[in-house]
Amino acid sequence: MKKASWVKGTPLNIRRAYFIPKRRIKLCKSNGGLNRFRQLRNLIREQTAAKAQFQSQLQLQSQLQNQLQAQTQAQAQAQTQLQNQLQAQAQIQAQLQAQAQAQAQLQAQLQAQAQEQAQLQDQLQAQQQSETVTISGVGNPDVSVRTIFNRIDPNLVRASAFRAVITSSTNVTLPRKVLFPVELFDLANEYNPLTSTFSPTAPGVYCITADVDYLQNVAEIRRNSTIFLRIVVNGTGVGSSLEDDSRVNPMNQSIRQTVQATEIFNLKAGDVVEVFIANAGPDSFSGTIQGGSFAAVRQPSPII
Repeated sequence: MKKASWVKGTPLNIRRAYFIPKRRIKLCKSNGGLNRFRQLRNLIREQTAAKAQFQSQLQLQSQLQNQLQAQTQAQAQAQTQLQNQLQAQAQIQAQLQAQAQAQAQLQAQLQAQAQEQAQLQDQLQAQQQSETVTISGVGNPDVSVRTIFNRIDPNLVRASAFRAVITSSTNVTLPRKVLFPVELFDLANEYNPLTSTFSPTAPGVYCITADVDYLQNVAEIRRNSTIFLRIVVNGTGVGSSLEDDSRVNPMNQSIRQTVQATEIFNLKAGDVVEVFIANAGPDSFSGTIQGGSFAAVRQPSPII
């Protein structure tokens, strides 16, 4: 092994310093080399500690930077949510404004309609005051009533009208009451389809009409079978219509006949109106009622 050389003032590698022979250490001690070795060792330790501290600071800075990036992303997300909320609020505000405008327009239309109705009411009142018609010769004393056109006159009672029909064939023996079981309409609830009677709830002039389709049995055709339809008020026949049903066709079959009756009555409240069919001769005979209708309507009349 070669002897380690030492030159005063020459810098040595730290690893070479550890391998200086003991006999040379004494030289280093005598020449101040040991102090320089310790200084180098302390310097290396300081640099190592500084490096470790620097790396620790770098890690801390990296952590802080990651936290800052996370905070920045969170702030960006919060800002995006805030913008979305602002947009939604703006849309809601626009919808509320549109609804307010629509309500304002509707209110204006309602006000305009109310004004038009008020004007129309004034015009109707003016017409009611200025227009009158005198009606006479209808069974009552002369009365003066207001003309009515698309308006309600307070001096008139509620509308009264009904219509009922026959929808199925029925074998009958004359004479008998005619039943009209199918009620088509009844404005004042004055017709009873179970009993086929009309009873007005208010007095007035009524137009009443009835018709029946009748087919006599073939075996009885050659008898003098004249039939009639009669409107009966409170059990008393008032109106009637005759129909000769003694005709046959070449096939020796009875011909379907229609008998009708129409009258105008001055009825009181509670009167009972019915329809009867009968033959003119003394003998009764049979046939079939195949259809018909019963109707009444009150004519414009003042309240008595």
